[in-house]
Amino acid sequence: MLEFEFNGHKSSEFGVIISRVEENDNLISRSPILGQKNKYRPRENHFGMTYDDNYSFKITLIKNPCQIIHVDTSTQTVKVGTNSNGADIIKRILLFDHGDLIPSIITGERNGRTEKYLNFSNTYHRDVDHNIFSISNETGCFSSNDISKLNAWLTSPQIPMVFKFCNVEYFKEDIEYFVTVTSAETENIGMPCFITFTFTCDSPYGYSSEIVNSYEIRGENQNYSFFNSTDCTSEYIYPLIYINPVENGKINICNKSDNNKTLTLLNVTKNNPFYIDCSKFRIYKEDNNKNKTIIPLSNFGLTPNMYWPRLCYGSNTFSLSGSANIKFIYREPKKVGVFV
Repeated sequence: MLEFEFNGHKSSEFGVIISRVEENDNLISRSPILGQKNKYRPRENHFGMTYDDNYSFKITLIKNPCQIIHVDTSTQTVKVGTNSNGADIIKRILLFDHGDLIPSIITGERNGRTEKYLNFSNTYHRDVDHNIFSISNETGCFSSNDISKLNAWLTSPQIPMVFKFCNVEYFKEDIEYFVTVTSAETENIGMPCFITFTFTCDSPYGYSSEIVNSYEIRGENQNYSFFNSTDCTSEYIYPLIYINPVENGKINICNKSDNNKTLTLLNVTKNNPFYIDCSKFRIYKEDNNKNKTIIPLSNFGLTPNMYWPRLCYGSNTFSLSGSANIKFIYREPKKVGVFV
């Protein structure tokens, strides 16, 4: 069944599946940035391109016709009848720790014999190997409580959160979108049976899952290479760089693939980790609750016109010096729309 994940939760947790996806065929829309023409310049000067709109798509949800639950089971021997000699008939049955799977015992005839059977109030399918039972959902309509829980999950975030489809053949790699829900509509057949949510991205495209390249630096001019396969081949990626010094001193970060541009950090202190957010031009540290504290650039001997390390398209070779554990954290833009 087609499902998705948003803000750390899967649609299956809310008992819904995707009925349809309205793909946005207008995947990329761009406009040139132009100078003005005049009698001496019949052709405009081009200053690049700008994206017209952020990407968006719609997903319609229905209630899952089979509610998937995970239950613990045990076995117990019970008396289910007596044989012709008056002896007890003992059988071993499964016990379920779930109210919807508590059976009753009924009497029936089979091959001319009277036997007792376990009777379940719900239709179910058993997968003993994975300890999963699927209980039939008798109604396909949403209740007010269902809609309340869905809206609480999908419409509460005030900033874009990560969205991705799960187990979709079209996506050969994880493509993630940073989205907010901008509208919700119901379709009614007596009762609400379909809910369509519009997801609007914060960019014109999606991204790869988070990439983390980790290195242990112990010395001078240690070279490390990795490949940036972004779909924005003429643009740079500005990573988040995590640095945890293991000695006091300085750290050099030089991208040989970016004309040997170098960032030099002075006065780093042992076991005092920090982050360099190259996309937002800031350096900060985090506490145990992920609260950020900005560190003045001057603490590391830096000025606002410093070099913020960036990734070029293709292979990037970094020369790293110092004593620290360093991580380059980033996502690659992927100009891929929603087709499922």
